Amino acid sequence: YFPRWAVDQNPGLGDCGYGFIRFCIEHPVSRSIMERYLRMIMPRLKGHPALHSICLSNEPQYRDRCERSLELFRDWLRRRFASVEQMNQQCGTRVGSFADISLPEDDTFSPLLYLWAVFNQERFAGWHRWMADIIHEYAPDLPVHAKVMARAFEGPEEFLKGVDHEEFARLGEISGNDCVCQIPLEDMEPFEYGQSWLKQAMYYDFQRSVAPGQPIVNSENHLIRDDTPVPVSGAHIYTSIWQGAIHGQGGHAIWVWERSEGRTTFDNILTRAPCVEAAGRAGLDLLRCAAEVAPV
Repeated sequence: YFPRWAVDQNPGLGDCGYGFIRFCIEHPVSRSIMERYLRMIMPRLKGHPALHSICLSNEPQYRDRCERSLELFRDWLRRRFASVEQMNQQCGTRVGSFADISLPEDDTFSPLLYLWAVFNQERFAGWHRWMADIIHEYAPDLPVHAKVMARAFEGPEEFLKGVDHEEFARLGEISGNDCVCQIPLEDMEPFEYGQSWLKQAMYYDFQRSVAPGQPIVNSENHLIRDDTPVPVSGAHIYTSIWQGAIHGQGGHAIWVWERSEGRTTFDNILTRAPCVEAAGRAGLDLLRCAAEVAPV
């Protein structure tokens, strides 16, 4: 999602990042490229009748260890603490000045690592708000969101990946989402339900609790496991879509609707006629019952 020539021409630009964002978001060159890109496409996109919203990032995650971020972190600590002595007392550090702070390692599980994670989350959300502000210069009422993976209730390592799930739910007028609701495989531990519904229900409920009134848009709705040629009933598809709507899903795009199958797209929903029929029926039923479903 970022031009290779820019990374090649600017040493250090590609040393940061995580997941799909493999560049330094603090580097002036990356900021310049992103702003030029947005200011080029928005005059062409704004007002288009087929434009639903702008997805700011795909599966956002971010980490880095560059000098630029270290200086920003030191400035953030200066604003947070009245003095370096106060920071030493509260964090168990032993430094003579904020300039002596170095980035903590991930395995330290220290107060300073916690603060680094909070800083990383704040500036990553801020980077998204910066893009949203540019977009809204051209289209003030256009909804924006980020396709955040539903990992708020997973292990503590998720806290280090830059995503404040509350802030990302509030980025725009809709809450972006990337979630799963699938059938358990036979080799999994015994499961008392016909589908693994809990992750979707918990994350949707969480997003609605922190951004009430906003519809959830799951633009990568995983209802069928990638490359897994096991039978999937239409009842599973129908139930997943209906339950998603009951928990706040205002729109979704099923992963994946492909006619040409490749890696991660084998055995997708478009190859399963009963599942396609069930998805269409669920959509029609939800439209028919929208007045009753929406207030739930």
